[in-house]
Amino acid sequence: MHRATERAIEAPPGTSDPGRDDLSLTVYALLERHARERPEHAFIQCIDTRRTLSYADARQVCNRIAAWCGARGIKANDRIALLGGNSLEYLLIYLAALRHGATLCAINPEAVGENLGPILDAVHPCVVLHEAAAGLRRAASRD
Repeated sequence: MHRATERAIEAPPGTSDPGRDDLSLTVYALLERHARERPEHAFIQCIDTRRTLSYADARQVCNRIAAWCGARGIKANDRIALLGGNSLEYLLIYLAALRHGATLCAINPEAVGENLGPILDAVHPCVVLHEAAAGLRRAASRD
């Protein structure tokens, strides 16, 4: 029988213990920290488009989206419906919603069709965001 052993993960020289401090940080707080410490390093790369986004650029876009939410009166815990496929934009909207305190309700555009109305009625978002490929004519604001 093979026995698992525990090993301590050592921090690289000149850094703090990576596993201890990060446990209490939010996902957006980690992005903020990395944007301060290594702004030009790659945050993410899209394999489909080969686009790379740095930590600084990701933070800037997330802050702009969060400001957009605030300008439209979206408050903490308000629901934002998002219809879209996997993309850099999808991830950035998700992170911006976290930063703003809103709740992102991800809706798979391939699974909606005639079910979109009942899904939106159940979720009751304050705004619906979608990519053009989702086939909706305009973004809908819900009262």
